[in-house]
Amino acid sequence: MTITPEYHRIPRGAIKVPVPDTTQQTDYSCGASCLEAVCKYYGVGPNDEWEYVRDLRMDKRIGCHPHQIKRAAREYGLQFREHCPMTPRQIVVYLRRRRPVMLMIQAWGEHEGRRGYPRSYTGVWKNGHWVLAIGYDRTGIYFEDPSLQAVRGYLSHAELETRWRDTGPYGKRLHQYGLAIWKPRWSGPSAYVTRAERIG
Repeated sequence: MTITPEYHRIPRGAIKVPVPDTTQQTDYSCGASCLEAVCKYYGVGPNDEWEYVRDLRMDKRIGCHPHQIKRAAREYGLQFREHCPMTPRQIVVYLRRRRPVMLMIQAWGEHEGRRGYPRSYTGVWKNGHWVLAIGYDRTGIYFEDPSLQAVRGYLSHAELETRWRDTGPYGKRLHQYGLAIWKPRWSGPSAYVTRAERIG
């Protein structure tokens, strides 16, 4: 497998759904932060990650599962379609329609990048992480990753294939889980670039 370089230049036009950059405030709130980015893009939902954490009824030990994301999305007036397994081709189809896709992957393992340790997630199930697919090119998928600050995430198609899995409720193993989310009758542009809030 080819490892993606630490930094990857984003080609013009690769980002199809320019959601705002959101940063998770805790080790367990990646799902809340991804949902916050989706909601801010569509102009719905609360303004603060902690409100998403509350609405999702998150568990500090495990974060949140898909059913919690779906319930909250419905409460915010969003629609969704769940796929398990989902294919990379399906991600591209949703992104072309300007619909972001939440994925459950393996990331930020305890040994990743440390000298002497391989950067492989083959067989790993304990480092679950929510990311939001927002773009693509011929080499891979671009993400809003709430663990990264002021930068987009990227995985090559080969890397995504080896990391696209996580554990769901009751320990059920989910392979290639994806949740496309959108606002009905929405035509854009993104709400977060067309409205401002009073300072102070």
